Amino acid sequence: MIANMNLYALAIILLLAHLCDAQSTEKLDKSKLKQQQQLPQRPKIDWGKCPQLEPSEKDIKSKSNILQRCLKENPPPNQDSITPELIIGHQKNVTECALKIENWFDKKGDYKFEKAEKEIKNKKLSSEMQKALVGSHQDCAEVSKTQKKQSKTPMDVVEQVQIYQGCMDAHITQHCQIKIGA
Repeated sequence: MIANMNLYALAIILLLAHLCDAQSTEKLDKSKLKQQQQLPQRPKIDWGKCPQLEPSEKDIKSKSNILQRCLKENPPPNQDSITPELIIGHQKNVTECALKIENWFDKKGDYKFEKAEKEIKNKKLSSEMQKALVGSHQDCAEVSKTQKKQSKTPMDVVEQVQIYQGCMDAHITQHCQIKIGA
């Protein structure tokens, strides 16, 4: 579940980590060494009470491949004319692309909240933890649906998903006592 949280940001981190891992297995010349030193290291994550949420190497590679595909389909804006609005728009396009590839939208284009709940249940968490996270899922889904309905301006599905995912990130981190380090 947390692997799907804030997919764009997580995928960027995972892609960079994947590149770091791939480069460390090659013989490095001076230019590659300099490039590697500039890339951030994969964060150390203590999954606390929920080690089942740790993504497998296969999951990480899959997310990386999806991100690469979406970046190819949605190239970053031209650096000469970049604005905060362009960056936000690009982030939404890449996120929507990744969510579509992973089949997170129904035929109407709405987020599949039931799929997220099913993923929680499939993680084989303790019954107490599963109950807590399913309850959080229901609360977060309701918050995001309510905010979408009450928004003064039309809210696209990516914004709604970001609200849901941010809410779930907070709940999962708290319930599972996840700690992220350098």
